[in-house]
Amino acid sequence: MFGGGAVEFSGALSINDKQFQSGDENEFPPLTLKGRNSNNRRTRSDSGFEPRHKAADSSEHEGMAKFLSLQDKCSLPSHFGKKAVNIYVPKSVSGESKSKDVVGTKKTDFSEGLPKVERFDICLPRRRAFGIQKVLRPGMVLLKRYISLCEQINIVKTCQTLGVGPGGFYRPGYKDGAKLRLHVMCLGLNWDPQKRKYDKRHPIDDCEPPNIPCEFCLLVRRAIQDAHCLIKQNYIGNVEDVLPSMSPDICIINFYTTNGRLGLHQDRDESRESLHKGLPVVSFSIGNSAEFLYGNQRDEDKAEKVVLDSGDVLIFGGESRMVFHGVPSVIPNTAPRALLAETRLRPGRLNLTFRQL
Repeated sequence: MFGGGAVEFSGALSINDKQFQSGDENEFPPLTLKGRNSNNRRTRSDSGFEPRHKAADSSEHEGMAKFLSLQDKCSLPSHFGKKAVNIYVPKSVSGESKSKDVVGTKKTDFSEGLPKVERFDICLPRRRAFGIQKVLRPGMVLLKRYISLCEQINIVKTCQTLGVGPGGFYRPGYKDGAKLRLHVMCLGLNWDPQKRKYDKRHPIDDCEPPNIPCEFCLLVRRAIQDAHCLIKQNYIGNVEDVLPSMSPDICIINFYTTNGRLGLHQDRDESRESLHKGLPVVSFSIGNSAEFLYGNQRDEDKAEKVVLDSGDVLIFGGESRMVFHGVPSVIPNTAPRALLAETRLRPGRLNLTFRQL
C-alpha cells in the first residue's frame, strides 16, 4: 500500500512515504500492528527526521500507533475495486420503522417478524367528557359538561384568590337596605346594580377591579367556536349572524349559597353598540346545579327551564341577547365530590358571566 510514491487517501490527504526514509531502517523497532508492514516506518521529531534508538519508550510507540490508525482511516477500503456490498443503517427518526441502505438499493425492514408491542399508560387519557350539546333557541346554545374538572378547579382557586383581595367579593345592596341574595365580584370593570352601569372603581373599597385572567378569555373564545360548529350543522349561512363572536372585557362572578336565587331579568347594561350587535353573554356554571329559567317575558310560569350542572356553558346572543333569564333555585349536594375535595368550595354555585362592553 505504501509503495515508492505518494499515495492519495480519501479526504484529500496525501502522504509520501519517501519523506520517512531517513537513516538506518534497523534503528526503528519493529511494529506489530495488525494489518500493517513494519518496514519503512518513520516518524518525525520537532527538529526534523532523525533515526531513533531501538530502546524508544512506550510513548513513542503510542505516537506511531496513532499515526498508523489515522493512516488506516484515510486508506481506501479493503473492498475497493470489488463488487459493492450493501450496508444498512437503521434510521433513528421516531415513527419510522424501515431503514434505507447506504450503498445499495435494497431495503430491509428490521421490524419484520417482530411482535408489535402496545405500551401501557398508567394514567387514564384526559378526554373532554362532552354531554348533550344543543341549540335551545336561535342564538342560545347549551354545552353540557364542557369545562373539565381541572379547569373547574383552576377557576375556583383563581376566583378565591381574587375574591379575598382588593375589589373582591361583596354582597350588593340598595339604598332601601335590601341586599341581593348572592355575593358578587367583577373583573375588568365593576358593575353597580343600583346605578345599573359599569364603573372603573369598586363601590365598597374604591379599588380597581382585577383583570380577567387570560385562561378565562381563552375558554370563552373556545366555547363560542364550538357553539359555532354546532350551529353550522343545522344552519346554512353566516354563523356570525346567528351568534356573533366577542372578546370579553367584563366578567361578573356571582356566588349563590344553597338558598340563593336571582329573579328574571335582562342583561342590558352594556353599551348600545354591543346590544345592537347582539354580542353574546357566556356563562360558566361551577359547583352545585341550578334551575335556569329563560323566556321572552318576565313571567316564570311561561318561562322554559333547564338545569345547569357544574362544568356547563350557556351562551346567548344574536336574537336571544335580550332574553329574560333567572335562577329560581340552587340544588343542594350536587357539586362534583372531586371538585369539593380539591377546592373546599362552600356549598353553593359559582357562576361567571362574560360580556363585551
